Amino acid sequence: MPYPLEEYAINTFTAMGCRFNCSYCQDGKAPFFTSSLDGGVGELMKLLPAKTLIHFFDSVLGYSPQRLHDVCDVLSQLQHNFVLSCDLRAEYINLETLHCLSKAGFKEIRLGIESASVDLLKKK
Repeated sequence: MPYPLEEYAINTFTAMGCRFNCSYCQDGKAPFFTSSLDGGVGELMKLLPAKTLIHFFDSVLGYSPQRLHDVCDVLSQLQHNFVLSCDLRAEYINLETLHCLSKAGFKEIRLGIESASVDLLKKK
């Protein structure tokens, strides 16, 4: 990670819970609900200085490729000056998504790597 965890000023989210049901993770067992696409960044712009470190702690930012792009579009339109980080599933990563994340202000992307074993992934 480019910044130690204690340097992140704000943790925010666009969705709580998780649509995936990974055998190793409890997030899929929590109730799922969505929040604003900007995760409150629009309001935070009034309160925090430029370059503030903000982490989106959604289990999987956007929870689907389309919502991920919607989140990025909204954040890009805000023209904020924050440093953003998020958590994603590896299968969401492609050049288009990386460009979208970069344009939205994301400097750190944490990937969830489950397993290379299809049999292990199918276990519940």
